Amino acid sequence: MVKERRDNKNRILRTGEHQRKDGRYEYKYRENGVTHSVYSYRLTENDKCTRGRKLTKSLREMEREIQDRIAKNLSYHDAYVSTLNDRVDLYLSTKTYLKQTTYENYKYMYNTFVRKNFGKKKLSEIHYSELLQFYLELINDGGLKINTLETIHNTIHPALKMAVRDGVIPSNPADGIIGEIKKTTGWVTPKRHSLTLDQQEKFLSFLDDNPQYKKWQRIFTLLLGTGCRIGELTGLCWDNIDFDNKIITIDHTLTYHKDLDGKCRLHISTPKTDAGVRKIPMFDDVQAVLNEILEEQKKTGVMIEFEGKSGFVLTNRYNSLYLPNSINKAFTRIIEDYNFKETLDAQNNSRKTELMPHFSAHNLRHTFCTRICENITNVSVIQEVMGHRDIHTTMDIYNEVQDRIVKHSFEDIEGCFRIR
Repeated sequence: MVKERRDNKNRILRTGEHQRKDGRYEYKYRENGVTHSVYSYRLTENDKCTRGRKLTKSLREMEREIQDRIAKNLSYHDAYVSTLNDRVDLYLSTKTYLKQTTYENYKYMYNTFVRKNFGKKKLSEIHYSELLQFYLELINDGGLKINTLETIHNTIHPALKMAVRDGVIPSNPADGIIGEIKKTTGWVTPKRHSLTLDQQEKFLSFLDDNPQYKKWQRIFTLLLGTGCRIGELTGLCWDNIDFDNKIITIDHTLTYHKDLDGKCRLHISTPKTDAGVRKIPMFDDVQAVLNEILEEQKKTGVMIEFEGKSGFVLTNRYNSLYLPNSINKAFTRIIEDYNFKETLDAQNNSRKTELMPHFSAHNLRHTFCTRICENITNVSVIQEVMGHRDIHTTMDIYNEVQDRIVKHSFEDIEGCFRIR
């Protein structure tokens, strides 16, 4: 007959239970073929906490949780021992197909805003309300923008999803949380605007009349005439230009982001999606600008080599590559100059002031798409030229243009026939 084992209070210990010499109770259990142990200074929830010790769950409370999770095919050890940091590291280690720039951005954002605090939480301690509160603190106290928070969330959510699939946690506490954040903060997706044809022509005329903006006029024309993303244009090389067939090939981009050491650097990268690799037909005005730049580079002998690429189309006054933000800053200064002169001219001529709205390089990409949607009906062709991965992105712009065309058409025939 097996001798009953008892603790120092003469209570019978169950199978797997043991009291150590230091007074702690231990419970051993097997999970996925591996033996694990949990410990507590209290055997039952009615036991008093040992003086000087932090109040924790009793051993038998943990036993019930262990047996309950095992019955549900959930891991107790991983949930109560593994941290969010552990899970994110595991998740990122499987993302071997991620581009280096994307991987480093995910890692940097997580390390900066999560790893040293919330990331240390055990998986069993992470609940929807706690994660929601943490996200709101990042926005309200940390000053994070929604887009930055989404980058962090895009690491945390799939890491927790992997934990669900591994049977570590029963459900994903990050599900639906970004939608709730946007609802709680009243955030609305900013609507990108394109320049009207009139604004486009007026701004070009302004650039024509101000020779000091010649280099920016060229960049404006290239962005407006190709629909390139800013990094695609700043990274464009001469071997991407086929003057004979009037084709521009987009197969890489110039990015500027923080590396894991926290320092911002330029890098050459492939487009984010396969759709980003594309060919753009070359307008005559675009070809003319490219020829002007090429002739000037032949005279100056400027030739930049960077991360395996050479012969960059755009170089700044220091004969180096452009930072994407420097172009947007230049546009901001020119727009301010335009609006200043427009205000004076309107006052001198006693007319209404027509200010130029602020726009960025991406607004010019949106403008390019709007112009071709106004003149081409084949949405698949537009999608291919723009490099949109999702046809819905193209359709949103196309439908907006068509709605405006229909509205203007009705305005044109207003009063042409009797209706009452």
